[in-house]
Amino acid sequence: MGWIYNPFTSNFDKTGTASLTASTDRVIVENIPAAIALLSGDLCVFSGGELVAVSDNANTTIPFGVVGFVDSKPTGASANVVVAGTVTGLSGLTAGEPVFVSLLGGLTHAAPLSGTTQLLGFATSATTLALSIKQPLRRS
Repeated sequence: MGWIYNPFTSNFDKTGTASLTASTDRVIVENIPAAIALLSGDLCVFSGGELVAVSDNANTTIPFGVVGFVDSKPTGASANVVVAGTVTGLSGLTAGEPVFVSLLGGLTHAAPLSGTTQLLGFATSATTLALSIKQPLRRS
């Protein structure tokens, strides 16, 4: 048993098998229920009680904001998610620039002017993000 934040109730639940691990460079929540189609490296949100990949920044798609990046999938129905710290293996980032969820659910340095604007952190290189997820802001 582990603790997991439930954005639907705004409480921490101890009903699943989730657990938390931390290292010198990141924090990972393990064994979160996840959609089978979710892949390692996906930016993810909660939907229908499980994690799903972000498809766009619409208020209906990410009403509670992004949870993190999928680090691995130990089973088809669970995922380990980086919620803070270093995310590697990305591309097209500019070191020192802020990183937001884009209109199409990817990453961008420009804050979207519609949908949900959410700062994910700052790029430390072209391939690395210092993940520090902030509250989402609904624009329209």
